[in-house]
Amino acid sequence: MWYLKSYFTFLVSSILTVAGFVQDVVAELPAHRQVTYISLQKEDGKYYTLERNANHEWTFELPKKPVLARLEGEVYHSGFNAPLRVELNGKEIGILRVNLPNLRDGAYDFFKVPRPEAGREGFSFVADATSWQPGWIFLERPFFLEGTNRIRLISSLDMLYIRDLRLELLSELPTEGAMDLSRNQSVPPLDNTPFSLPPLVSLQQGKWKPYAPPSLPRYTALYFSAHWCGPCRAFTPQLVKWYQKIRIKNPDFQLIFVSCDRSAADMLNYARETQMPWPAVPFDQIEASGVRRWSASGIPYLIFFGPDGLPVSQKDRQWRSPDTVLKDIEKVLADSESPNP
Repeated sequence: MWYLKSYFTFLVSSILTVAGFVQDVVAELPAHRQVTYISLQKEDGKYYTLERNANHEWTFELPKKPVLARLEGEVYHSGFNAPLRVELNGKEIGILRVNLPNLRDGAYDFFKVPRPEAGREGFSFVADATSWQPGWIFLERPFFLEGTNRIRLISSLDMLYIRDLRLELLSELPTEGAMDLSRNQSVPPLDNTPFSLPPLVSLQQGKWKPYAPPSLPRYTALYFSAHWCGPCRAFTPQLVKWYQKIRIKNPDFQLIFVSCDRSAADMLNYARETQMPWPAVPFDQIEASGVRRWSASGIPYLIFFGPDGLPVSQKDRQWRSPDTVLKDIEKVLADSESPNP
């Protein structure tokens, strides 16, 4: 996983082509910030229309895998949400994120529709946004192919319109301002202060509520993650299943979410989307609680603490694969269940 920290310092060496669509355009930006764009809009400049469960696919050629890509466009749709699923080369990679306006006057047209299954009232409301809204999603290197690539958008709304769709591609790693987690050796040591539980909240009926554990856990793990992080969103559903299974035999183990999101709203949306079953440090108390001193150089990241409040196997703040940490946790918990000889 790559993090890009400063302006790009490279020149694009090749021009990409889009099969059946518009030729690629190299952005006319300063030399240190040039990227390559692939336009996926119609040749006549009009928008695409997607009905419920409809999809549209675009094909384009790449001489090599990009370091990172961003699919962006504008969406006009019915409903408060815009569930537009994105597939790259047959692999579903996420949802096109759309900026929606507030529920102010004129932002939506509202319609009352019958919903017999909705309970006693038997109706609900739907809304049509009254303006085009920007949408985007980041696409990571492993999902691309050298040669022909396919992007498919799939809608679950009654009607959705897309325009100005394009790919922004970073084809080479900047010579400066990027961090390779696999080779990063300059990491600070871990704080030797024992870990103690900060104030916690848990997700209840879609809202954060104060959480008081029935008893203090013997073993604890902190999970640093964020909605904007693609690998985090891919790993979290796996972690939910693992946690639900491990807690059955190990009720004295507790996982705690530490958000690396940019806002409290993003943190809440992330927890809702993935149905996080574990408690979390409140967004406005993350800094004050001091839990960031246990973070590493990348996310998603897990760190595991024993009964003494000290990390079990981690000796520094070097990033480790969460899958590796899960194996460490399983081994320690299994050993703790074994009777003493």
